[in-house]
Amino acid sequence: MDVKDTLKALRHRMGESQRAFARTLGVTQGAIAQWESGLTSPSSMALMSIARIDPSNKRYWYEKAGQFYADVEQTVDAYREMFEIDKESNRTILHYGKIAGGEFRAAPDQAIAKLSFPNKWLPRPVQPISFTVEGDSMSPLIESGYIVLIDRYQTDPAKLVDRIIAASNGEGLTVKWLRKIGENYFLMPNNSIHPIIPFTEHHKIIGRVIKWIGEPPPVKRK
Repeated sequence: MDVKDTLKALRHRMGESQRAFARTLGVTQGAIAQWESGLTSPSSMALMSIARIDPSNKRYWYEKAGQFYADVEQTVDAYREMFEIDKESNRTILHYGKIAGGEFRAAPDQAIAKLSFPNKWLPRPVQPISFTVEGDSMSPLIESGYIVLIDRYQTDPAKLVDRIIAASNGEGLTVKWLRKIGENYFLMPNNSIHPIIPFTEHHKIIGRVIKWIGEPPPVKRK
């Protein structure tokens, strides 16, 4: 099914009218009517909100929001049972404080904490470190306050096109999509209100973001 039919089927499963469904998503009833008729399509932000109320179909909505890359990780709630796994299944990772989800931000040279994560989250080979994102340039995929796990083993731009990476400009770090247009690389935000940054000889890839952890903000109701 396409978006309009899948959306309508979801609303019917929830037993909600268009008006009630609009309140659930924090949009107008007119927007729901237009989406279900196919006159317009939900924005990426709206599609991510729909994913939050339809967890069994989350990957479908992520893909429709433009997150169609094969290795996009589904957002994990940081407050679930991640620490209820046997200690033998966990791995300690150094945490380096905050990383920019916007303009480049200076990060400490030394780790400030140690965090424990399930081994099954970490592909091999991997040299992981972690940061806390500050800023909304990767919203609604990676929100401010999320923890990101970065694999320092993966730093070759040619192999990281259309992946989320951590990059340095020599003064600070940021998290962005890596895109290639023609022969040029760019650091692209997920949130279009933020600028696109050309990736030049002054930039370096610190590693690939392999997982992000956090609780999505509540859907705003009107």
